[in-house]
Amino acid sequence: MFFFFSNLYTYSADGDPDSETIFPIAPSKGNHSVGAITWGRDQTSAYLFASSEPPSDTGDYSGAHRALDIHEGKIAYNFSAREAGDAMTVDDSGNFGRIRVPQKIGLMQCD
Repeated sequence: MFFFFSNLYTYSADGDPDSETIFPIAPSKGNHSVGAITWGRDQTSAYLFASSEPPSDTGDYSGAHRALDIHEGKIAYNFSAREAGDAMTVDDSGNFGRIRVPQKIGLMQCD
C-alpha cells in the first residue's frame, strides 16, 4: 500500500496545532507526494518553495512547483515548469531558483 502526502502543513513557531495551515502542493490529478522543499533567501525569505514528485515506478515525470507565502498562509505563485524535480535551491539574493530533474537542471526566476 502506498500513501501520498500531497499537502504541506505548517504550524506557528510554538507548535500550536490550531495554527495549522495547509498548502496543496501536488497536482489534483495523480498520486504525487510533496518532494523537495527549501526556504527562500533575502527578498524571498518569507517564502517556502515546494515541489511535488510522482511515484518513481510509474513512468510519470510530471510535477508542480509552488512558492508559499508563510506569513499570508497562501500560495504566492506557481511556476510554469511541469517536470518532476528531486532537488531545488534558491540563490543568495532570492532571485533565482533551480530545480534538478533527472534529465536537466531547470532555472526559475522568482518575481
